[in-house]
Amino acid sequence: VAIVSKYPIKEKIQHVFKSGCGFDNDSNKGFVYTKIEKNGKNVHVIGTHTQSEDSRCGAGHDRKIRAEQMKEISDFVKKKNIPKDETVYIGGDLNVNKGTPEFKDMLKNLNVNDVLYAGHNSTWDPQSNSIAKYNYPNGKPEHLDYIFTDKDHKQPKQLVNEVVTEKPKPWDVYAFPYYYVYNDFSDHYPIKAYSK
Repeated sequence: VAIVSKYPIKEKIQHVFKSGCGFDNDSNKGFVYTKIEKNGKNVHVIGTHTQSEDSRCGAGHDRKIRAEQMKEISDFVKKKNIPKDETVYIGGDLNVNKGTPEFKDMLKNLNVNDVLYAGHNSTWDPQSNSIAKYNYPNGKPEHLDYIFTDKDHKQPKQLVNEVVTEKPKPWDVYAFPYYYVYNDFSDHYPIKAYSK
């Protein structure tokens, strides 16, 4: 996970989650925190990639791990003592599908409100994304990526998450003896957040 900014980054912290399971346990997943100065005011941004579904985790264990990881993020924000008049954005691949029972738990565990949605109806879609389709040709679309704001801090008027499906020119990869051609940047579509 990385955060880049055209505004000065005044503070940055990398945090590795306390727990994980399956392949993710070996990946040192966590979050990155930054304090960014924009026009003389501080904005706080947390980027993360939480536990994915993994058959090696055991039934429901990945969901439990995700909940713990989200509480780690929320606890970090609380302990940071960020002034209430500053906005705290929390975003990334949260690996929770919009509209599921786990989605409501995610909002609570992260201490965030839901947002409005625009653009494509999913962020991971094997039906329209060439990279996602390669590994999961029969997979169903899921909305897994979000940008929220912490409830206890300054809120934008109405935050919108828009899924962007812009395609690059086709690009290829050769891995002997196979040749692959893709027309997407990643297996997940990016989202952009803005206030309405």
